[in-house]
Amino acid sequence: GAAERADYWERGEAWRTAVLPAAEQSVPAFAYVLANALYWSGDVGRTHSRADELCYEGAEAAAATIDLDWVVGHATYERHRAAAHRHRSARNHGLAVRNFEAARETAGAYSFLDAWEPTYSSAVVRSNRLSAARDHEAAVAVLDDALDELRDMDVPDDRFAEMRDHLVGQRHERSAKRASAEDDRLAHLEAALDHYESLGFDRSVDRVAGKLERDAGDSDHSTDSGDLGAGLGPKPLLRVGRDAGPSLADIPDLHDFLTEPDPTAVGSADPGVLPDEHDDAFGEPGGRERDSHSDYR
Repeated sequence: GAAERADYWERGEAWRTAVLPAAEQSVPAFAYVLANALYWSGDVGRTHSRADELCYEGAEAAAATIDLDWVVGHATYERHRAAAHRHRSARNHGLAVRNFEAARETAGAYSFLDAWEPTYSSAVVRSNRLSAARDHEAAVAVLDDALDELRDMDVPDDRFAEMRDHLVGQRHERSAKRASAEDDRLAHLEAALDHYESLGFDRSVDRVAGKLERDAGDSDHSTDSGDLGAGLGPKPLLRVGRDAGPSLADIPDLHDFLTEPDPTAVGSADPGVLPDEHDDAFGEPGGRERDSHSDYR
């Protein structure tokens, strides 16, 4: 009917409009319309509240009464992912990982679902948690393992390229924390910046650029505040900061298209971002608004 043909963003409302007329039809017809109304309302909700999760839960229950496996599977999968991103944004790492893993298990139970999005998202959050605990070596290992696992999955090429750039960027950013030499640290930060810029992850770009600028400022400060005798030796070579090139203000706000709802998207493009973790967190701030299809799904 009209609800099935509705534009993605209007689909939830279209199905909700069909609920009352369906109540006058058979029980299976009503359950079918109700399941879809709840599922699509949750799918376009993209909030940090539990509202979307409750919509998915209702869709599961309604669809199960008429063996509508497509809705049952997708609703269960998305409910776990919605809960995971809600916990991620609240810094509840353990609960976020548990729900991402539940989404992976659900994907394994249905032939029409894929496990790569929760695999990717879970790895980012697990690595983030380890790095926040200053176990940067283990955090890097999680990213390496995730890349290997994703390579063995049938991830579409474009999506895998996004995941790879994000994970490799995070790997460099975490490796910078492990570097003992300043040159190595800066090289890792600049490599991370390149990967984030290629994705248009504005907040990651700003975060890493801020670290590079602080490093450049520290270098300037140490030179200016040196003792008088320092002028007798060779001047230290000052490293040029990232602001020597194009202004960050000139970089388009490309990340927005990933965090806004996207009907064709399939996974969090930049998950694992925890507010106020400036030194040890390397994901994008923000949340389920939702990269999930592309930023959230």
